Amino acid sequence: MKNQATNDVGISRRIRQARLKMRFSAVYVSKQMNLSHSICSQWENNKANPSTAHLVKLAKILNVSFEWLALGS
Repeated sequence: MKNQATNDVGISRRIRQARLKMRFSAVYVSKQMNLSHSICSQWENNKANPSTAHLVKLAKILNVSFEWLALGS
């Protein structure tokens, strides 16, 4: 059974892809999110799930739609 803390690999890849497209460092994004770098790193490395609220904020920071970030659509 898959651990619930592990998210869809697609979300992790989309977060990283959008961050790199914007040419933002992971540290910059974590500061914009007002979170520790390690939490944001866990999202990108498929170790934890961002909450819906965090996905909404990430989408705004990364200039992508919530739907694309969360679902890939």
